[in-house]
Amino acid sequence: MNLASPRLNDSSPSVTSACVSASRSAASRRDVSELLRDVPPSPASAGEAYECLSLVSARLRAAGDPRAAFTDVYAVITRRVRDAVNDPTAGLFDEPQFISRLAGRFCTLYLAALRRSLAGEPEPVAAWAVADQKSGSRWTLPVQHALLGLNAHINYDLALGLFANVSALGGERDPARMARYRHDHDAVNRILEAAIPEVLELLSTRYGCPVSKLVLAAREGTRRAACRATMRTLAVWRSRVWDDLLTMLAARETRGFARIEARMNLRAGVLARLLGVELPLL
Repeated sequence: MNLASPRLNDSSPSVTSACVSASRSAASRRDVSELLRDVPPSPASAGEAYECLSLVSARLRAAGDPRAAFTDVYAVITRRVRDAVNDPTAGLFDEPQFISRLAGRFCTLYLAALRRSLAGEPEPVAAWAVADQKSGSRWTLPVQHALLGLNAHINYDLALGLFANVSALGGERDPARMARYRHDHDAVNRILEAAIPEVLELLSTRYGCPVSKLVLAAREGTRRAACRATMRTLAVWRSRVWDDLLTMLAARETRGFARIEARMNLRAGVLARLLGVELPLL
């Protein structure tokens, strides 16, 4: 079972030749070794993941790559996870080291996808392929780049990261321990909710995102409604991820795991196409 090399099957959305060509064309304008120079490919903790993401987002911005919007947002969230893990008075997590190690494994999956894209390699994950394609579109908004990354990373990568983490740290046959893991998985939702205003401000000031500017300029009730709607969407995604994890743990044989992986790939790919609809009027 190769978690770093997810596969498509016949039922998964195909990566079109135009998508692959766009990805490779974009890669030809970038120096992979420079963008990922001194970036550990496999961070081991939330702190290490945050350092990697901060460095990569700065380099993507300097290279004019619009996908920096997602990496910046991801860094904000990871910084908050790191702070919660490292603060003994916060009491947010029952198993803080589980969450910290998960943050490292999770970041590893993103760095692998980014490396594939920068190298112009074919992208087997449908949602990441769409995100790569949209990096070459002038009509894709910063908030869309952020959402495309969040979709691929949550709806596809996260279950794989959780599976690897539970398998490595143990406890899958211990109901009490799995309950603590689930508690901590759900506790991250509180971090996400608290981060939304900071993310909106970041997308508005650093990336000039018109949608974020509209939300921030709206009345307080409208802003709160937008934040609640965003958080509800993320919470639904993350709840489904935990269900995917449990299904994968129960289907460790190769064929069963591959079916689950293909289903996640299909679902995330469909969502990516919806999130990537271009809005030229904005």
